[in-house]
Amino acid sequence: MKVRKIITWAVIVLLAGGAGTYAWMRYQRKKAEAMAVNAKSPDKLYTVKRGDLIIGVLLSGNINTQVKHKLSLEVPLPVSTQLVSIVDENSTVSAGDIIGRFETEELQTKIDDLKESIIKAEQDL
Repeated sequence: MKVRKIITWAVIVLLAGGAGTYAWMRYQRKKAEAMAVNAKSPDKLYTVKRGDLIIGVLLSGNINTQVKHKLSLEVPLPVSTQLVSIVDENSTVSAGDIIGRFETEELQTKIDDLKESIIKAEQDL
């Protein structure tokens, strides 16, 4: 009697496992067929599932600040230079704070050249 129960349960487990495997394989085949149909005609309808919809928006335009501060170099010479660093976005700043750093190598070279030309002009006098 005990052997008969074991065999019965083994047959039930095998049948359940076979049925589960068959159902899973059929589901995967239908899923692959649906993907193939969607790939052939991307402008058709798609099957979707319920969930969160994340939307991204790309905009172009201008950003207006609440308080405007003049951004400038404190150099008496007309020099064009590049911005090397700037404060992080959404940082709180006030008037007088340093919010950016400019490249100074070219400016320093011009200052040195002008100093040399002053020395030469004084020697010529």
